[in-house]
Amino acid sequence: MRPFTEALERATNNRLFFLTEKGYMGLAPLGAQKGDIVCVLCGSEVPLLLRRYGDEYVLVRECFVQGLMDGEIIDEFKKGKTSVKNFAIS
Repeated sequence: MRPFTEALERATNNRLFFLTEKGYMGLAPLGAQKGDIVCVLCGSEVPLLLRRYGDEYVLVRECFVQGLMDGEIIDEFKKGKTSVKNFAIS
């Protein structure tokens, strides 16, 4: 059991557990805030957290989101459960 708990501690160190409005669970970096947006940018290999500032967004950091780590977002898009949005990132 010890190897498991040590691996869990390493994976969650300096990370916050979160739930999205759509019910996804994930781990975000420290400093993540309620209202940050989880998105998968075209060409990105991992979900990212964006924070809105006026009409633009700032990249907070990458995050882990169960169910979005292996390209599942494409299936969600094809089913009409999500949409494409343009972001101005500064």
